[in-house]
Amino acid sequence: MDEIVFWGIAYACFLVAAGSYIIVLWRGLDVAALVGRLTGSLAAVLMAAGLVVRLARAGRWFLAGGGEIAVATAIVSVVVFLLLGRRGKLQGGGAGIFLLVVLLDSFALWSLVIGSEGGVPPVAGFVASAQPNGEGDVLVAWRVALDVVAYGCLLVGGGIGLVRLIPAQWPLAGRPPADALNVGVWRAFVWGVSALSGGLVIGALAAYLAGRSLWSPESGLLWPMAVWAVCGGVVAVERAGTGRWLAVLATPVAAAVFMVILGGGS
Repeated sequence: MDEIVFWGIAYACFLVAAGSYIIVLWRGLDVAALVGRLTGSLAAVLMAAGLVVRLARAGRWFLAGGGEIAVATAIVSVVVFLLLGRRGKLQGGGAGIFLLVVLLDSFALWSLVIGSEGGVPPVAGFVASAQPNGEGDVLVAWRVALDVVAYGCLLVGGGIGLVRLIPAQWPLAGRPPADALNVGVWRAFVWGVSALSGGLVIGALAAYLAGRSLWSPESGLLWPMAVWAVCGGVVAVERAGTGRWLAVLATPVAAAVFMVILGGGS
């Protein structure tokens, strides 16, 4: 079965999940939260299945290009949200998260189905020619995997931040408590920055083994380093201020993540 079938059904499930969580935020209905969790989880499983099929057809085990990275990031985002929102306090935050996931999935499908990535392009940073034993490839694959985890976590933080910024005077029956939103954004950022830091360390080692500069575009580290710098600024401002500052800055970080993926930075 072609991966497009899996991804097409998953996209429809993501749309249903986004609509369900908007209803949760607006009306606070438990049944809508259940529908959102089920359809969102199903979409993540179908996206993963489609990605496995694509990699098997391509005869490789690593992610190549922004479209595949976007697919993996969407999967991680759903998993992270389910982990953060398992106690029910953050269910309304799914509205912002799944809207971002739908945007990300739209880019992924456009890239992989309509755009130039249908032919499975090489991924930036792989250094097989410089490392005949494959060590460079393994290191860069691990770095890309950690970057995907980081982007998924940061995307969740940005989605929760969007909900946190909705004016308090708006009547939303399912609005999560402000402290729960602040904690959710903070945890997502801690997880994301930790994964991104690990990816940068591994990427720096891979670049060193390949004899490349960290500042070289071929190293594939410029975009992740830019996101890491933005995240560092977010954390510094949050520690000096209030939780709302973290929510304010979560949105541009999520935008930076989109720019990384759209730019093929990994």
